[in-house]
Amino acid sequence: MVLTNVFTDIADKTEENANSDADPVAKIKGHINAVASTASLAKTFAPIWLREVADGGKNMPDEVVTQLKRVLGNLSKILEEGKQKSLFTNANLFVVHMMIVGGVVLTATSEPIRRKIAHQSGGASSPLLIPIERTISELTTLIVKSLRAGN
Repeated sequence: MVLTNVFTDIADKTEENANSDADPVAKIKGHINAVASTASLAKTFAPIWLREVADGGKNMPDEVVTQLKRVLGNLSKILEEGKQKSLFTNANLFVVHMMIVGGVVLTATSEPIRRKIAHQSGGASSPLLIPIERTISELTTLIVKSLRAGN
């Protein structure tokens, strides 16, 4: 139920964003923010999703697959629009999606491990203690830079 609710929310937000009048750069930023903010707010989402992925999706409800297809379709639409307007280079849809989801989910679930490593190696100033909001910001910057045509 958690996965269905979160992915439906993400699919709805990314669809609204993909269909907006914004330019493709603003849309990719909006897509990242929609995925990241929704996924990071649902505290139970990240561990459940990681277990589902590790288990090969054996217990994944069909509705989650439907919503995932919507999210990927929305991202594809943005990437294609960016290419057509010569703003984005050719990029693999799944790789871009995994950059977004992987960065957010792993940041959300690894906080206790990162805190433990930071405590042993650098304390409170350790770059491992990056808050989720900063992760989202840095992911957005890196993904937009990597998609820009002419890089």
